[in-house]
Amino acid sequence: MHQEDETVRLTSANAAQMRVTDAGPAVPGASADAAGEDEAKKMLNGISAMPSMHVAMSMLFVLVAWNASSLLGVAFTVFAIVIAIGSVHLGWHYAVDGYVSAICMPILWTAAGRLVDWRRAREPHPDRPG
Repeated sequence: MHQEDETVRLTSANAAQMRVTDAGPAVPGASADAAGEDEAKKMLNGISAMPSMHVAMSMLFVLVAWNASSLLGVAFTVFAIVIAIGSVHLGWHYAVDGYVSAICMPILWTAAGRLVDWRRAREPHPDRPG
């Protein structure tokens, strides 16, 4: 016998019977309803997440670094750019996920600083009366 005789060839007829499942490889004979369900699960279970915590954390490092020194600020800015590009290029996020993080982190940083200042102003101080 030839190797070709023993090999099952995938034709359009048996390809229509094959459906991709969450378990991995195609399963012959899966119902059409299951195939539609699997497609819906694929659409809802993507890797992308809004906002990107990768970019958010690297932006937080940038904000801390610029407060420490200009040299660290430049270094961590380059790092954040690499993380933002890499997260999209490697397929972890859509670009907009990174944009939202890059915009929101400085806003949150400022809001947190103001909250800390407000809390400190309300706390009793040993040098101030009551």
